[in-house]
Amino acid sequence: MGSKVTRAGRRRWPPHLPCRAARISLLGMESIPACRALTACVVVVALIAATGCYVQRPLPHDPTYQPASWEPVLGVVTLDGAEVMFDEPAQLEGSRVVGRVDGARYVAELPEVQRLLVGHKTLDKPKTWIFGGTLIAVFAVFFASISLN
Repeated sequence: MGSKVTRAGRRRWPPHLPCRAARISLLGMESIPACRALTACVVVVALIAATGCYVQRPLPHDPTYQPASWEPVLGVVTLDGAEVMFDEPAQLEGSRVVGRVDGARYVAELPEVQRLLVGHKTLDKPKTWIFGGTLIAVFAVFFASISLN
């Protein structure tokens, strides 16, 4: 079961399917628009899955709170009430919070911080329902399009 070599020296894959139409008919789809519709549905599901069903929300804690290693410090609220959100999770180094804001280094001493904004993952129900519904629709379209002869 060797593959054929084209004039340019490239191998065609799979070797037993010489044309695109044969590959499409293997999926049970006899037309190009049906194949494109299935491809579009799969891409939509992949994009929704890439966004994820979980969202990281900042929850306020006292400055004395020591977050666990998996809990990122997303921002701080200073004593004057200003909310500072970091570009990426900040580090607690002794009695100060060190992070980046708009690409510049930002250091806040803990006595000047009113609240630490620590990230907690929560389930985003609307995104989960959209993802699940789209996934069910894709499978329904796929299985409805193949003939079970």
